[in-house]
Amino acid sequence: MRPAEKSFYAALGARVRRAREGTNRSQALLAELVGVPRTSLILMERGDQRIGVYVLSRMAAVLEIPVAELLADEEHGDAPVPDAARVPGMPADASAAVRAFVSNVRQAAVTQKRRV
Repeated sequence: MRPAEKSFYAALGARVRRAREGTNRSQALLAELVGVPRTSLILMERGDQRIGVYVLSRMAAVLEIPVAELLADEEHGDAPVPDAARVPGMPADASAAVRAFVSNVRQAAVTQKRRV
């Protein structure tokens, strides 16, 4: 994993851990409810394993929070998106596409939150 990617997943894992601890759930329970091995959840919370979109959405559902809340960077109010130009085979404009996707997910979460 490249340093920027490692940093992204470490921050994401830390937000997952804080959300899990905020609900007083153990790693074992969250892993079971999400459908991943406990060892995988441990690695995800440490930033040593990538979190797929499906697993991230399951985590958010189980923790009863919007996916955007897990993606948000508290300090900057935005998700720290790795520089796509540094990823081999990734188009240079992919970073903008990822940012647009994250923005759309956040907007959908805000809209959904208003309906509740």
